[in-house]
Amino acid sequence: NQISLQEIFLRMLKDEKYPPKEIEIFGSWDNFQNPYPMRFQSENNSLCQLWSFAMRLDCNKYYYYFKIADKIITDPFRSIVFFNNKQIHYFDLFEELSKENSEINKKPLNLNNLEIKIYSADELFDKHIIGHTMTVIGQKIYILGGKDKDSFTNNILVAEFNPFRVSLIETIEDEGPEDFGFHKAIAYGEKLIVYGGHNNNKVSEGYHAYSTVNHRWTTYKIEHSIKREFFSAVYKQGTSRIYLFGGILCDLESENETFYNDIHVLHLDTMRFHQLNAESPPSGRYGHTSLIINWTMFIFGGCCLENNNFVTSNDFYYLNLFNHSELRWNKIESKGIQPPQRFNHVMVNHGTQIIIFGGSS
Repeated sequence: NQISLQEIFLRMLKDEKYPPKEIEIFGSWDNFQNPYPMRFQSENNSLCQLWSFAMRLDCNKYYYYFKIADKIITDPFRSIVFFNNKQIHYFDLFEELSKENSEINKKPLNLNNLEIKIYSADELFDKHIIGHTMTVIGQKIYILGGKDKDSFTNNILVAEFNPFRVSLIETIEDEGPEDFGFHKAIAYGEKLIVYGGHNNNKVSEGYHAYSTVNHRWTTYKIEHSIKREFFSAVYKQGTSRIYLFGGILCDLESENETFYNDIHVLHLDTMRFHQLNAESPPSGRYGHTSLIINWTMFIFGGCCLENNNFVTSNDFYYLNLFNHSELRWNKIESKGIQPPQRFNHVMVNHGTQIIIFGGSS
Protein backbone atom coordinates (compact mmCIF):
# COMPACT_ATOMS: atom_id res chain seq x y z
CA ASN A 1 0.00 0.00 0.00
CA GLN A 2 2.94 2.34 -0.59
CA ILE A 3 4.43 3.82 -3.73
CA SER A 4 7.14 6.26 -4.69
CA LEU A 5 5.52 9.54 -5.70
CA GLN A 6 7.26 12.04 -7.94
CA GLU A 7 5.83 15.53 -8.14
CA ILE A 8 7.00 17.54 -11.13
CA PHE A 9 7.00 21.33 -11.00
CA LEU A 10 7.72 22.97 -14.35
CA ARG A 11 7.55 26.76 -14.63
CA MET A 12 8.20 29.35 -17.28
CA LEU A 13 11.25 31.58 -16.99
CA LYS A 14 9.97 35.07 -17.59
CA ASP A 15 13.29 36.84 -17.12
CA GLU A 16 16.74 36.30 -15.66
CA LYS A 17 15.63 37.45 -12.20
CA TYR A 18 12.77 34.99 -11.91
CA PRO A 19 14.41 31.54 -11.87
CA PRO A 20 14.17 30.42 -8.24
CA LYS A 21 17.25 29.06 -6.55
CA GLU A 22 15.12 26.93 -4.26
CA ILE A 23 11.61 25.47 -4.24
CA GLU A 24 10.09 23.87 -1.16
CA ILE A 25 7.03 21.64 -0.88
CA PHE A 26 4.80 21.32 2.20
CA GLY A 27 2.25 18.54 2.58
CA SER A 28 -0.46 17.16 4.80
CA TRP A 29 1.57 13.94 5.14
CA ASP A 30 3.21 15.61 8.18
CA ASN A 31 0.56 18.29 8.79
CA PHE A 32 2.58 20.87 6.81
CA GLN A 33 5.24 20.93 9.53
CA ASN A 34 8.41 20.48 7.52
CA PRO A 35 9.58 22.02 4.26
CA TYR A 36 11.03 19.52 1.80
CA PRO A 37 13.49 20.92 -0.75
CA MET A 38 12.77 19.93 -4.34
CA ARG A 39 15.55 18.64 -6.55
CA PHE A 40 16.49 20.64 -9.64
CA GLN A 41 16.83 18.76 -12.92
CA SER A 42 17.71 20.01 -16.38
CA GLU A 43 15.90 18.99 -19.54
CA ASN A 44 18.43 20.74 -21.77
CA ASN A 45 15.88 23.49 -22.28
CA SER A 46 16.98 26.96 -21.19
CA LEU A 47 13.37 28.14 -21.19
CA CYS A 48 12.22 25.70 -18.52
CA GLN A 49 13.16 24.45 -15.11
CA LEU A 50 12.24 20.98 -13.94
CA TRP A 51 12.00 20.31 -10.21
CA SER A 52 11.09 16.99 -8.60
CA PHE A 53 10.30 15.59 -5.18
CA ALA A 54 10.06 11.91 -4.23
CA MET A 55 8.58 10.39 -1.07
CA ARG A 56 7.06 7.06 -0.06
CA LEU A 57 3.43 7.60 0.93
CA ASP A 58 0.48 5.50 2.07
CA CYS A 59 -2.51 5.37 -0.27
CA ASN A 60 -4.45 8.28 1.22
CA LYS A 61 -5.65 11.74 0.28
CA TYR A 62 -3.11 14.56 0.52
CA TYR A 63 -2.94 18.35 0.31
CA TYR A 64 0.23 20.20 -0.61
CA TYR A 65 1.62 23.53 -1.79
CA PHE A 66 4.89 25.01 -3.03
CA LYS A 67 6.92 27.86 -1.57
CA ILE A 68 9.35 30.10 -3.43
CA ALA A 69 11.13 32.77 -1.38
CA ASP A 70 8.65 32.28 1.50
CA LYS A 71 5.67 32.84 -0.80
CA ILE A 72 3.04 30.17 -1.42
CA ILE A 73 2.90 29.38 -5.15
CA THR A 74 0.16 27.40 -6.91
CA ASP A 75 0.53 25.75 -10.29
CA PRO A 76 -2.37 26.79 -12.59
CA PHE A 77 -2.17 23.47 -14.43
CA ARG A 78 -2.93 21.44 -11.27
CA SER A 79 -6.20 21.01 -9.41
CA ILE A 80 -6.60 23.77 -6.80
CA VAL A 81 -8.82 23.53 -3.70
CA PHE A 82 -9.42 25.66 -0.59
CA PHE A 83 -7.93 24.17 2.59
CA ASN A 84 -7.64 26.14 5.84
CA ASN A 85 -8.48 29.32 3.89
CA LYS A 86 -5.60 28.73 1.48
CA GLN A 87 -5.57 27.84 -2.18
CA ILE A 88 -3.47 24.68 -2.40
CA HIS A 89 -3.25 21.45 -4.37
CA TYR A 90 -4.85 18.08 -3.70
CA PHE A 91 -4.52 14.49 -4.86
CA ASP A 92 -5.95 11.11 -3.92
CA LEU A 93 -3.11 8.61 -4.27
CA PHE A 94 -5.43 5.60 -4.05
CA GLU A 95 -7.61 7.02 -6.84
CA GLU A 96 -4.58 7.73 -9.05
CA LEU A 97 -3.23 4.21 -8.54
CA SER A 98 -6.65 2.71 -9.22
CA LYS A 99 -6.87 4.56 -12.54
CA GLU A 100 -3.41 3.40 -13.55
CA ASN A 101 -4.01 -0.21 -12.55
CA SER A 102 -7.44 -0.36 -14.16
CA GLU A 103 -5.91 0.63 -17.49
CA ILE A 104 -3.08 -1.90 -17.26
CA ASN A 105 -5.27 -4.73 -16.00
CA LYS A 106 -8.21 -4.29 -18.36
CA LYS A 107 -9.43 -7.55 -19.76
CA PRO A 108 -9.54 -8.01 -23.55
CA LEU A 109 -12.72 -6.79 -25.18
CA ASN A 110 -15.60 -9.24 -25.35
CA LEU A 111 -16.59 -9.08 -29.02
CA ASN A 112 -19.27 -11.79 -28.87
CA ASN A 113 -22.18 -9.69 -27.65
CA LEU A 114 -21.81 -6.37 -29.44
CA GLU A 115 -24.90 -4.25 -29.91
CA ILE A 116 -25.12 -1.25 -32.23
CA LYS A 117 -27.41 1.65 -31.37
CA ILE A 118 -28.18 4.65 -33.57
CA TYR A 119 -28.71 8.02 -31.91
CA SER A 120 -30.20 11.06 -33.64
CA ALA A 121 -30.97 14.66 -32.73
CA ASP A 122 -32.22 17.75 -34.56
CA GLU A 123 -28.76 19.32 -34.41
CA LEU A 124 -27.33 16.35 -36.34
CA PHE A 125 -29.90 15.91 -39.09
CA ASP A 126 -28.37 18.30 -41.61
CA LYS A 127 -24.73 17.59 -40.76
CA HIS A 128 -22.43 15.75 -43.14
CA ILE A 129 -19.14 16.58 -41.47
CA ILE A 130 -15.64 15.34 -42.24
CA GLY A 131 -12.35 16.45 -40.70
CA HIS A 132 -13.92 17.00 -37.26
CA THR A 133 -12.75 15.70 -33.89
CA MET A 134 -14.60 13.85 -31.14
CA THR A 135 -13.22 14.08 -27.61
CA VAL A 136 -14.50 12.65 -24.32
CA ILE A 137 -14.30 14.93 -21.26
CA GLY A 138 -16.07 13.67 -18.16
CA GLN A 139 -19.45 12.25 -19.17
CA LYS A 140 -19.78 14.33 -22.34
CA ILE A 141 -18.54 14.04 -25.93
CA TYR A 142 -17.35 17.20 -27.70
CA ILE A 143 -17.51 17.24 -31.52
CA LEU A 144 -15.57 20.21 -32.86
CA GLY A 145 -15.15 21.85 -36.27
CA GLY A 146 -14.87 20.05 -39.58
CA LYS A 147 -16.03 20.51 -43.14
CA ASP A 148 -19.77 20.43 -43.81
CA LYS A 149 -20.27 20.03 -47.57
CA ASP A 150 -18.45 23.08 -49.03
CA SER A 151 -17.83 25.10 -45.87
CA PHE A 152 -15.91 24.75 -42.63
CA THR A 153 -17.23 25.41 -39.12
CA ASN A 154 -15.86 26.09 -35.66
CA ASN A 155 -19.01 25.15 -33.76
CA ILE A 156 -19.08 22.56 -30.99
CA LEU A 157 -21.67 19.80 -30.65
CA VAL A 158 -21.93 18.42 -27.11
CA ALA A 159 -23.48 14.95 -26.79
CA GLU A 160 -24.66 13.39 -23.55
CA PHE A 161 -26.05 9.91 -22.95
CA ASN A 162 -28.53 8.41 -20.46
CA PRO A 163 -30.62 10.22 -21.56
CA PHE A 164 -29.26 11.09 -25.00
CA ARG A 165 -29.26 14.75 -26.00
CA VAL A 166 -27.17 17.06 -28.18
CA SER A 167 -26.59 20.77 -27.72
CA LEU A 168 -24.91 23.19 -30.10
CA ILE A 169 -22.31 25.73 -28.95
CA GLU A 170 -21.81 28.47 -31.52
CA THR A 171 -18.56 30.40 -31.37
CA ILE A 172 -19.33 34.12 -30.98
CA GLU A 173 -17.41 36.98 -32.64
CA ASP A 174 -13.64 36.61 -32.21
CA GLU A 175 -13.72 33.90 -29.56
CA GLY A 176 -12.08 30.61 -30.39
CA PRO A 177 -10.44 29.35 -33.58
CA GLU A 178 -11.47 30.21 -37.12
CA ASP A 179 -13.68 27.90 -39.13
CA PHE A 180 -11.44 24.90 -39.75
CA GLY A 181 -11.12 21.12 -39.92
CA PHE A 182 -8.59 18.27 -39.92
CA HIS A 183 -7.18 19.57 -36.63
CA LYS A 184 -6.19 17.79 -33.40
CA ALA A 185 -8.19 17.94 -30.16
CA ILE A 186 -6.98 16.54 -26.84
CA ALA A 187 -8.62 16.38 -23.40
CA TYR A 188 -6.45 18.06 -20.76
CA GLY A 189 -8.31 18.03 -17.47
CA GLU A 190 -11.50 19.99 -18.04
CA LYS A 191 -10.05 21.72 -21.08
CA LEU A 192 -10.29 20.86 -24.77
CA ILE A 193 -6.88 21.56 -26.31
CA VAL A 194 -7.01 22.29 -30.06
CA TYR A 195 -4.06 22.61 -32.41
CA GLY A 196 -3.45 22.80 -36.17
CA GLY A 197 -5.89 22.06 -38.96
CA HIS A 198 -6.72 23.92 -42.15
CA ASN A 199 -9.55 25.43 -44.19
CA ASN A 200 -9.83 26.59 -47.79
CA ASN A 201 -7.57 29.58 -47.14
CA LYS A 202 -4.63 28.47 -44.98
CA VAL A 203 -2.97 25.90 -42.78
CA SER A 204 -3.50 26.78 -39.13
CA GLU A 205 -0.70 26.93 -36.58
CA GLY A 206 -2.95 28.31 -33.87
CA TYR A 207 -3.33 26.88 -30.38
CA HIS A 208 -6.61 27.20 -28.51
CA ALA A 209 -8.12 25.89 -25.28
CA TYR A 210 -11.84 25.57 -24.55
CA SER A 211 -12.90 25.40 -20.90
CA THR A 212 -15.83 23.01 -20.48
CA VAL A 213 -16.45 24.56 -17.05
CA ASN A 214 -16.42 28.27 -17.93
CA HIS A 215 -17.50 27.69 -21.56
CA ARG A 216 -14.88 30.10 -22.86
CA TRP A 217 -12.14 29.94 -25.46
CA THR A 218 -8.58 31.07 -24.80
CA THR A 219 -6.16 31.65 -27.66
CA TYR A 220 -2.44 31.27 -26.97
CA LYS A 221 0.58 32.52 -28.87
CA ILE A 222 3.28 29.89 -29.27
CA GLU A 223 6.80 30.87 -30.20
CA HIS A 224 8.15 28.79 -33.11
CA SER A 225 4.86 26.97 -33.66
CA ILE A 226 4.66 23.92 -35.94
CA LYS A 227 2.97 24.47 -39.31
CA ARG A 228 1.95 21.31 -41.17
CA GLU A 229 -1.01 19.05 -41.88
CA PHE A 230 -2.09 15.50 -41.05
CA PHE A 231 0.44 15.03 -38.25
CA SER A 232 -0.32 12.98 -35.14
CA ALA A 233 -0.59 14.39 -31.63
CA VAL A 234 -0.86 12.54 -28.33
CA TYR A 235 -1.05 13.71 -24.73
CA LYS A 236 0.93 11.95 -22.01
CA GLN A 237 -1.42 11.49 -19.05
CA GLY A 238 -0.16 12.94 -15.77
CA THR A 239 2.17 15.44 -17.45
CA SER A 240 1.87 18.76 -19.28
CA ARG A 241 3.28 17.36 -22.54
CA ILE A 242 1.77 16.87 -26.00
CA TYR A 243 3.94 14.98 -28.51
CA LEU A 244 3.65 15.74 -32.25
CA PHE A 245 5.07 13.50 -34.96
CA GLY A 246 5.30 13.71 -38.74
CA GLY A 247 2.90 15.41 -41.12
CA ILE A 248 3.08 17.09 -44.52
CA LEU A 249 3.28 20.67 -45.77
CA CYS A 250 2.76 21.82 -49.34
CA ASP A 251 4.43 25.03 -50.54
CA LEU A 252 1.72 26.94 -52.43
CA GLU A 253 4.19 28.67 -54.75
CA SER A 254 6.43 25.77 -55.73
CA GLU A 255 3.85 23.04 -54.96
CA ASN A 256 6.68 21.07 -53.34
CA GLU A 257 5.52 18.74 -50.60
CA THR A 258 7.62 18.11 -47.50
CA PHE A 259 7.14 14.88 -45.56
CA TYR A 260 8.22 15.10 -41.91
CA ASN A 261 9.54 12.42 -39.57
CA ASP A 262 10.54 14.65 -36.65
CA ILE A 263 9.07 14.65 -33.17
CA HIS A 264 8.30 17.72 -31.05
CA VAL A 265 7.00 18.13 -27.51
CA LEU A 266 4.69 21.00 -26.60
CA HIS A 267 5.06 21.96 -22.93
CA LEU A 268 1.64 23.20 -21.87
CA ASP A 269 3.14 24.94 -18.84
CA THR A 270 5.34 27.21 -20.93
CA MET A 271 3.47 27.12 -24.27
CA ARG A 272 6.69 26.35 -26.15
CA PHE A 273 7.74 23.63 -28.54
CA HIS A 274 10.94 21.67 -28.07
CA GLN A 275 12.23 19.42 -30.85
CA LEU A 276 13.52 16.06 -29.66
CA ASN A 277 16.43 14.18 -31.19
CA ALA A 278 15.59 10.52 -31.76
CA GLU A 279 17.79 8.02 -33.58
CA SER A 280 16.60 5.75 -36.44
CA PRO A 281 13.32 7.58 -37.14
CA PRO A 282 10.68 6.13 -39.50
CA SER A 283 10.33 7.61 -42.98
CA GLY A 284 8.47 10.92 -43.25
CA ARG A 285 4.71 10.41 -43.41
CA TYR A 286 1.24 11.84 -42.92
CA GLY A 287 -2.16 10.36 -42.14
CA HIS A 288 -0.60 7.95 -39.65
CA THR A 289 -1.81 7.34 -36.09
CA SER A 290 -0.02 7.45 -32.75
CA LEU A 291 -0.78 6.74 -29.11
CA ILE A 292 1.02 6.44 -25.77
CA ILE A 293 0.86 3.51 -23.36
CA ASN A 294 2.69 4.32 -20.13
CA TRP A 295 5.82 6.08 -21.48
CA THR A 296 5.95 4.31 -24.86
CA MET A 297 4.71 6.03 -28.03
CA PHE A 298 3.51 3.86 -30.93
CA ILE A 299 2.90 4.93 -34.54
CA PHE A 300 1.29 2.89 -37.30
CA GLY A 301 0.85 3.31 -41.05
CA GLY A 302 0.52 6.54 -42.97
CA CYS A 303 1.29 7.80 -46.44
CA CYS A 304 4.98 8.12 -47.35
CA LEU A 305 7.05 9.27 -50.33
CA GLU A 306 9.45 6.72 -51.82
CA ASN A 307 11.31 7.28 -55.11
CA ASN A 308 8.95 10.20 -55.90
CA ASN A 309 5.93 7.90 -55.54
CA PHE A 310 3.21 8.00 -52.90
CA VAL A 311 3.04 4.73 -50.97
CA THR A 312 0.95 3.67 -48.00
CA SER A 313 2.59 1.91 -45.10
CA ASN A 314 1.70 -0.70 -42.50
CA ASP A 315 4.89 -0.52 -40.46
CA PHE A 316 4.79 -0.27 -36.68
CA TYR A 317 7.30 1.72 -34.59
CA TYR A 318 7.67 2.53 -30.92
CA LEU A 319 9.65 5.13 -28.97
CA ASN A 320 10.27 5.23 -25.22
CA LEU A 321 9.82 8.85 -24.09
CA PHE A 322 10.84 8.56 -20.44
CA ASN A 323 14.32 10.00 -20.98
CA HIS A 324 14.41 12.77 -23.59
CA SER A 325 18.21 12.64 -23.79
CA GLU A 326 18.28 9.02 -25.00
CA LEU A 327 15.61 8.48 -27.65
CA ARG A 328 15.65 5.79 -30.31
CA TRP A 329 12.90 4.58 -32.63
CA ASN A 330 12.42 0.81 -32.86
CA LYS A 331 10.55 -1.07 -35.58
CA ILE A 332 8.18 -3.75 -34.35
CA GLU A 333 8.46 -7.12 -36.05
CA SER A 334 5.10 -8.52 -35.03
CA LYS A 335 3.74 -12.03 -35.33
CA GLY A 336 0.53 -12.97 -37.09
CA ILE A 337 -1.05 -11.32 -40.14
CA GLN A 338 -0.03 -7.67 -40.44
CA PRO A 339 -2.91 -5.23 -41.15
CA PRO A 340 -2.87 -4.04 -44.79
CA GLN A 341 -1.26 -0.70 -45.68
CA ARG A 342 -3.42 2.33 -44.86
CA PHE A 343 -3.60 6.01 -43.87
CA ASN A 344 -6.27 8.24 -42.32
CA HIS A 345 -7.35 5.36 -40.07
CA VAL A 346 -8.00 5.46 -36.32
CA MET A 347 -6.13 3.70 -33.52
CA VAL A 348 -6.82 3.39 -29.79
CA ASN A 349 -5.55 1.25 -26.94
CA HIS A 350 -7.69 -0.79 -24.56
CA GLY A 351 -5.51 -1.95 -21.69
CA THR A 352 -2.51 -3.55 -23.40
CA GLN A 353 -4.31 -4.04 -26.72
CA ILE A 354 -3.89 -1.68 -29.70
CA ILE A 355 -6.95 -1.58 -31.95
CA ILE A 356 -6.89 -0.24 -35.52
CA PHE A 357 -9.93 0.48 -37.69
CA GLY A 358 -10.64 1.86 -41.15
CA GLY A 359 -8.49 4.08 -43.31
CA SER A 360 -7.66 4.30 -47.00
CA SER A 361 -5.01 2.68 -49.20
